[in-house]
Amino acid sequence: MTYNKNLDLINNIISKLKISSKFDYVENLNLNKIIVYFKEKNFILKISKEKELLVFAQNERDGYLNKDLKKIYNFPEYENIINTNELFVSKIQYLGEKKGNYFEVEKFIKKKNLEINYDTIGLEKYFQKLKDYYFLNDLNNNLKNINFEINLFINQNNIHNVPVELSHGDFIHWNTRKHENKFFNYDLELYNPQRVFCYDIIHWHYMPFIQKLDLIKPKFIKNKLINLFNIYLINLLRKKNSNFTILDYKKFIFLYLFEKKLYYLKILSVENIQCKTTKIYYNQLIYIQKIIQNLINNFTKKND
Repeated sequence: MTYNKNLDLINNIISKLKISSKFDYVENLNLNKIIVYFKEKNFILKISKEKELLVFAQNERDGYLNKDLKKIYNFPEYENIINTNELFVSKIQYLGEKKGNYFEVEKFIKKKNLEINYDTIGLEKYFQKLKDYYFLNDLNNNLKNINFEINLFINQNNIHNVPVELSHGDFIHWNTRKHENKFFNYDLELYNPQRVFCYDIIHWHYMPFIQKLDLIKPKFIKNKLINLFNIYLINLLRKKNSNFTILDYKKFIFLYLFEKKLYYLKILSVENIQCKTTKIYYNQLIYIQKIIQNLINNFTKKND
């Protein structure tokens, strides 16, 4: 059994919950999260103990239990079993280790629900909801820049309302499992009942692409690949809405990037963040944040 500095905590949780199954091994994740695997392999325990981020664990619970979201995605069985100011523990059905791949997006969405009805919300109100969602008061050092980008985007675009829909929040191929001929999604910490239309589809395709963007050389090849990628994604999004335009695409991509910026700022603002992540993970946070900011600068025509 793998040695684990959280062994006492895990044993106490198992004892308190009167779980008879013996655990097999423990996976320590970044940001004080732990996954406990059991020998019977029918469920796992997900333990979150980073106080600043417990709200995301609570958010995940709300996503798993949302009946309308279950009409769009298949989820494992889920139960929240501990919820305190210092600890959040969930029991989640174990689905094996077989993940989906980048090109299997439609398998992980229930096809009969591909055409989704959406609501609308005022653009300024939407930006405020994003700031509230990521606790912007905790990000005061970045508030001036964030408000500048919001105002610049509003002034540059004749947009008053934003279409919104239910969103998984981290719908991406590495958060999927193939199990008993079914296609499941998990990791709903960024669930949101009102997020910009097509966010999940954009995230599935866009995040893996931008993670590799700076590795593409030379610049003219990178630009060609970006153009081809944008054409591919626009055509894909038109499957959700046949009236989808290039202007819609630019608007939704900006709103996607802007939210991801807030997310990474929030994670990087966690106290003693480097002590709570691996060096590789921390460097990746910095790397992706930089790429996202450069893409936002391109959208707003803002100089570095």
